[in-house]
Amino acid sequence: MRIIEDADAHALPSQPSGTPSTREPFCALTGSVGSELATWAAAQLDLALPLSSHTPHRPTITLGDDKGQLVVFSFDADGTLTPIRLFAGAGGLLVVGEDEDLAWIRDHLWSREGQQTLQGADVWAVLIDLLHELAVGTQDVLDELSDQSRHLETRASGFTSAPERRAMAELRNHLFSIQEIADTQHRLLASDGELAQTLSADHRRRLRSSANAVDAVRSRASQLYARLGDVLQQQGTIISERLTFVATIFLPLNLVAGLFGMNFGWLTDRIGTFGAFLGLGVVLPLLLMGATMVLTHRVARSS
Repeated sequence: MRIIEDADAHALPSQPSGTPSTREPFCALTGSVGSELATWAAAQLDLALPLSSHTPHRPTITLGDDKGQLVVFSFDADGTLTPIRLFAGAGGLLVVGEDEDLAWIRDHLWSREGQQTLQGADVWAVLIDLLHELAVGTQDVLDELSDQSRHLETRASGFTSAPERRAMAELRNHLFSIQEIADTQHRLLASDGELAQTLSADHRRRLRSSANAVDAVRSRASQLYARLGDVLQQQGTIISERLTFVATIFLPLNLVAGLFGMNFGWLTDRIGTFGAFLGLGVVLPLLLMGATMVLTHRVARSS
């Protein structure tokens, strides 16, 4: 199986040589369904490319006679989800995606493991291998997200940690997206799914391995999502307790300040000495604050 990219499109023949059974299978990598290479590959594979250029938002699969169209997603540690469209036919494979994803696919196909798959010249084997490697790559992204979450956990404490808590909330949203996409992709690759029913026994074994890798991604994303939720809840509880403690300290002080700030006649006539100020303005608030703290502590222990 040969690899063809957009840069090679100008040298492609308008008609392939040989009969469909004797042609060399190919894997075409392009950045758009409207590119010259995509049009050429679709003609060779007798595939109908989508007319709309809108970006897919969920994994999908469409199967026909020895043909298939899949939409899967790759993930970045910065929260970007990008679709990868896979069009498979009897004579080859068309991959449409972003430049970074295409570069990753190219590097994999030229690696030793990829070369071993390519040597079999089996289109469906190459497609299933790409699905497996995509899941493995997502596990690497989850490792990065796990490191980010641990870094944020160590800093997300105190009154000045609002930026870290916001970053943790954004990270949770990203993990939720990964979990949702991985769950859908796992259903597409399940052993009782539409794709598995159309493959041979050997291909189904390969597909099962890919499905297990996607399931591992889903489980890991769920664990990270739940852990970050627990951390955010813990931090919210700590901040609430600290605010309650501060409010408890100032409650008797506010009460005394409000009382002696009324300045009615009876009060102003009787607290004109320094001793009255010391007793009523300093000692009394401290005693009230101490009594409030003791009472609050006992109530908290009893509950």
